[in-house]
Amino acid sequence: MKTFFLFFLLIFCFYSYSQKPFLRIYDTTGHNIANGRIFYLADSFIQLSDNIVPISYKKIGVIKTKHSTGHYIGGGALVGIFSGLLLSEIFYKPGTSFLSPDRGTVVLFGSIAGLITGTVGGIIVSVVNKRDVFIIYGSQTKWEEFIKYVSIKEKR
Repeated sequence: MKTFFLFFLLIFCFYSYSQKPFLRIYDTTGHNIANGRIFYLADSFIQLSDNIVPISYKKIGVIKTKHSTGHYIGGGALVGIFSGLLLSEIFYKPGTSFLSPDRGTVVLFGSIAGLITGTVGGIIVSVVNKRDVFIIYGSQTKWEEFIKYVSIKEKR
């Protein structure tokens, strides 16, 4: 059981790095029309990994990089819950004192403590993480600026 939780924690702790930034694309009315990583980028359209249909730059209002705040908070909370669960399970010693709680109570409080610390960590990452916003609204020059940004990011 401990091996399973340790493996699960290890999977959640891996942070995959991608050269292509995560994008959220909004149309000219402000509705989210697509999000994902860049699959193909051309002079007049973009196709994201999560979207089959290419999107013309004339339909794009705003492009935001990085994930939303909720993504970081939720991810931090999940990692915190499982870390607290795993650590409280590993370090639990029955009968260490007269008021020693049972295993379930220790694991519950460990998970709650992990939830709190993971959420706080997600909030900190969300605040520190720099997001770029590109206002396109069908402008060819703004679209070319965005293409330059992506090409610079890919060269790093």
